Amino acid sequence: MTQIRSLRNGKVTVASNIVKALGCKGKPANQRWLGISPHDDDLAIGAGLALRLAQAIGVEVHVGIVTDGSMGCRSPRERATISETRRAETIRAYGALGVPETNIHYLGFPDASLWRYIGRRAREAGDSVDHVVAGHTGLENSLTWLLRLLKPMVVFMPSRKDIHPDHMAVSLELPISIFHASSDIWEELGWKIERPALWEWPTYNVAPKRKPAVGIFADRDLFERKLAAIACWQSQAEIIAALIASLRSNGPWEFLWKHKVN
Repeated sequence: MTQIRSLRNGKVTVASNIVKALGCKGKPANQRWLGISPHDDDLAIGAGLALRLAQAIGVEVHVGIVTDGSMGCRSPRERATISETRRAETIRAYGALGVPETNIHYLGFPDASLWRYIGRRAREAGDSVDHVVAGHTGLENSLTWLLRLLKPMVVFMPSRKDIHPDHMAVSLELPISIFHASSDIWEELGWKIERPALWEWPTYNVAPKRKPAVGIFADRDLFERKLAAIACWQSQAEIIAALIASLRSNGPWEFLWKHKVN
């Protein structure tokens, strides 16, 4: 049986569901959660168990995918079609976790290039319309817009310790974007929101060196469902196979940490 443990005031307790484990107020059906995934598969790899547990009890789960997947091709022959291929795989993968296609949001930034889009600036010649909102681009621009559009109570992001530069950029920009979204600036991106709780997951750092606030220990069915979802990214064959093998080796668990937004 799946077990969800939470650490508070130095004591470990077993929570009856993921909403209570994260300390959320209100019924699951009144919750809206948003996972920000630098690449389409990151959120499923790092927090797929949490997503499925939330979706299964009625939480409205949304996924924000920051990059376009354009660097996921194995050969030049795939370059023109890889982004669309990965979109189709993404719909199947999150669908397997219970997230409908309508709840998947694409921000459209170039894959492996997020450090070029730190902050917010006016659109320039050559900027793709895919990541321009209200005449501006930049991670803070798009993330602030998405936060105000969805008004989530809980937001998830990759760990600040992740080794991928795109993950680092998202974990740097999301906290300040939450600050922006809950303030009075940039009304063209929507009205300010109540500040959501921010949680982080490790995508690659599988052995936590600090005590997590929440630990999910999945039963076989839930764990296999997560692995089946990850396997949907067939275009990333060798990488995904290696990740699934690593997840199996490490065990059926996920860890989450609370991130304080000043």
